[in-house]
Amino acid sequence: MTNEELVKEYQNGNLSMLEVLIKKNENLVKYFANKYSGVAKKASLEFNDLVQEGWIAFLDAVEKYQYNDDEPVLFSTYAGMRIRYRILNTLNSSICRKKKRDVTSEEINICSISEVMHGTDDMTIEETLSDEQSEEVFMMVEDEIDNKILRQDLFHVIETVLGKGVGLVRNVLIMH
Repeated sequence: MTNEELVKEYQNGNLSMLEVLIKKNENLVKYFANKYSGVAKKASLEFNDLVQEGWIAFLDAVEKYQYNDDEPVLFSTYAGMRIRYRILNTLNSSICRKKKRDVTSEEINICSISEVMHGTDDMTIEETLSDEQSEEVFMMVEDEIDNKILRQDLFHVIETVLGKGVGLVRNVLIMH
């Protein structure tokens, strides 16, 4: 059976197909773990850490893969992309860098802005950076533009209804 057929069988409830898929794709996970093992050493990660992350991504790929006849993508390609992304994301969140010129400084953890913060359920760094006051200025400008357009439309309607007597009404409306 092909990977695509095995995944479909698994997704249809035949859970024994997962074991077959795992055995059949063991080298795929090891390939990506090996590919990034040099970087992992710099990030204080072991080869087995990358393999573990690869298997997590592989299982996620098995759950989410959907074969499309119009745009066919092989399962191995899809799983490879997910494995690569997961390993790179793990490396990105694990790499520690020191300030170049200051040898006495402590290590600084570099992480993604979309990473979930420790001690929270699902809050990201990006969510803490939002500034609602900065949006207020744009909302005020947008409201002013809307009001100006509404005022022009109102004057046009009044002019159409009242004709020449609109000058007095316009002056009264502008004052309010």
